[in-house]
Amino acid sequence: MKKGYLLFLFILFSLGLSAQTQGKIWYFGKFAGLDFNTEPPTALTNGALTSDEGCASISDSNGSLLFYTDGVKVWNKNHQAMPNGDGSVESGGLGGNQSSAQTAIIVPDPANNSRFYIFAVSRYPSSDVAYSLIDMTLDNGLGDVVSTTKAVLVLSGTGEYIQATPSADKTFWWVATHKANTNKYYAYKV
Repeated sequence: MKKGYLLFLFILFSLGLSAQTQGKIWYFGKFAGLDFNTEPPTALTNGALTSDEGCASISDSNGSLLFYTDGVKVWNKNHQAMPNGDGSVESGGLGGNQSSAQTAIIVPDPANNSRFYIFAVSRYPSSDVAYSLIDMTLDNGLGDVVSTTKAVLVLSGTGEYIQATPSADKTFWWVATHKANTNKYYAYKV
């Protein structure tokens, strides 16, 4: 009886677990990365990113790289800047800063698995949080920043940090940040 009960608990617990494939490939630092699809992880040296501080990467449900960002630029899986995400003066960048401690976080659109939000944070002491929408159906499936939804200001005067977590029922995300030099925290429903 005891073995059957333990087996039942193990199966019940396992049903609640979900794969964390969206975090399988990381790009960071100076052209560096790690692929956690292998055991041990494989070192990657083919990235386009050079950042001393914050960055973010996201993979698909199979653990294959989709794109990565330093909060200013965004690169596709081929390590090429997305056409509207090249960070040039003309394009205006994504609203972040390479010197921000946590310059970007990527949040999947719960209503559309081809779309993602990049929340970018500029540098303190005048930090702002802005978001840009990435549509993976653009640029022949390599993705692009939607030009009408790029570097949209969310909140001015923040610290250099931002966090995101899915809701308990997985139907939306919470994105939270802190107003600098105050005891105020802001949470946004995505």
